Amino acid sequence: LLGPDARIPVGYRTLDLRRWLHRGIDTWVCAAGFCMKALLLSGSRTTATVSYYHSHLPYLFEYLAGSEQTHGAPTASAPSRLSPLHVQHFIGWLKMRAQAEGWRPGSTRNAYKASKAVLVEMFAQGLIPGQPSRFFPRGAVSWRYGESSQTSLSHAEQERLAKAVKADLVDIHHGRLT
Repeated sequence: LLGPDARIPVGYRTLDLRRWLHRGIDTWVCAAGFCMKALLLSGSRTTATVSYYHSHLPYLFEYLAGSEQTHGAPTASAPSRLSPLHVQHFIGWLKMRAQAEGWRPGSTRNAYKASKAVLVEMFAQGLIPGQPSRFFPRGAVSWRYGESSQTSLSHAEQERLAKAVKADLVDIHHGRLT
């Protein structure tokens, strides 16, 4: 695809998805391959980044291939049939798998982000209709198990921050920078 002179910083030169064919998700496999190729040819992603996506796609494929049997979720038979509910089920499936297999905290997020990147490209290519923002809620997968990656300020911290900002604004208004 990229020619013999392409700089590929990973240990392999082929992104092979053939093992996922003939499992009832061929349309998904072909769409993912098309989108990874489009990302590489456009130059919008490096080969290392697309290889990273490729290495995490098996989670999405495994979910799609077995979603109806494993947890009763309706199967999205093709990218054009994907709904926000499918994405929510996939996120839940990833979290359950991570907990059952004792993944490191960031592993779930990495699998989700890589799958999401390919799905977003499917939106860009017109393979999935709709607005991606409806499908991917912010903060859906945190860095830590059961916790947000950010914490809110306490009431006392909010008050101290507000006072500090006001004091700086007053100093700036009077021509003094502190």
